[in-house]
Amino acid sequence: MSKLAAERFLLAVAGLDVRILRLPFVYGDGDAHIAEAIPMMRGFSPTQRMSIGHHVDVAQAVARLLDAPSPAHRIYNVVDDEAPQLATLFAAVGAEPPDGSDAERGRPFEAVIDGRRIREDLGFQPQFPRLADALAAGA
Repeated sequence: MSKLAAERFLLAVAGLDVRILRLPFVYGDGDAHIAEAIPMMRGFSPTQRMSIGHHVDVAQAVARLLDAPSPAHRIYNVVDDEAPQLATLFAAVGAEPPDGSDAERGRPFEAVIDGRRIREDLGFQPQFPRLADALAAGA
C-alpha cells in the first residue's frame, strides 16, 4: 500500500518526469535472497507461483527506461518469462519444498506479474528468461 501511495504521489507532481519500475522477487549471482526467504515461505503451498527477475535483467530494465527519451507509459513491470512454483524456487538453492502447512498466509505473495508492456514499448528481453536459464549459466 505504501509503494502504491508513493507512486500516486509522485505521478501527481506536475512537471516531474516519473518513471516507475515494479520489481518482482529479485535473485541472482550468489545473492542469498532466495535462501533467506525460505524460512518465511516454509509453510506456503509448493505449487504457489511467484514472478521473479534476475538482477542482470533488472539492471537492463533500469537502463532501458532511463534511456527512453519519452516512454509510452510511466509504469513498467519487470519479470522473467516464467513464474516458477515455490517448490522449484526452493530446489534452486537445495532446499526441501515448502510443506503447505500455512498456505493461506502465502496467498498475498502469490504474484504472477504481466511484463508485456516493457517488452513491447522498450524492447526489454530478459537475458535469463527462466530460473533454469540462470541456473544453467551459473548466474
